[in-house]
Amino acid sequence: MPIVIGEVGWPTDGAFNANLSAARAFNQGLINHVLSNRGTPLRPGVPPMDVYLFSLLDEGAKSVLPGNFERHWGIFSFDGQAKYALNLGWGSKLLKNARNVQYLPSRWCVADPTKDLSNVANHFRLACSEADCTTLNYGGWCDGIGAKGNISYAFNSIYQLRMQNSQSCDFDGIRLVTFLNPSVGECRFLVGVTDMSFAKFRACSNRLIYLVLILWGLRFLGVY
Repeated sequence: MPIVIGEVGWPTDGAFNANLSAARAFNQGLINHVLSNRGTPLRPGVPPMDVYLFSLLDEGAKSVLPGNFERHWGIFSFDGQAKYALNLGWGSKLLKNARNVQYLPSRWCVADPTKDLSNVANHFRLACSEADCTTLNYGGWCDGIGAKGNISYAFNSIYQLRMQNSQSCDFDGIRLVTFLNPSVGECRFLVGVTDMSFAKFRACSNRLIYLVLILWGLRFLGVY
């Protein structure tokens, strides 16, 4: 019976052991093993017909019922940038970043440090109910940036998701728009991309998936 690996991968955020180095080690090790045609101990020399890496992009709206890591399986970030060096078996060629990405202006919506933030809970909950705030939780890249940092991250996430609409940075006046990047260490405060940029990358990424599957299939058949 032919075997197909429907989805296999490693997340890069949202859990203590979900990080870039672990994800690269797992995925590169998997690819190297598949391309070696060694198969498994019970099926030596019989590799799977197809192997699907999970996943191409992060999914910021995916259910987190199994865990916050569910939104961070992509080998590319939301803007088409490779998260880490990964060789799919094309000689020395690694993943390529999406080119000519059209970002929104470099501005961020953050909490106003001069205002009273004691009643911000409802605003925080509302922002994170639509935008992805899972990186703020334990084990995430932004875990430990403090209460004000968490609030600013939530405010900015919804602001970028709504294409920097001025009304999305309101929050009863306890916010401000800054042109200074508020990122802290490895915690990156994102700037959104235009709809046109995402549509272009999605079309290119679909072609990449098909090409990878075709090349793997040819390799297994001994043609490539």
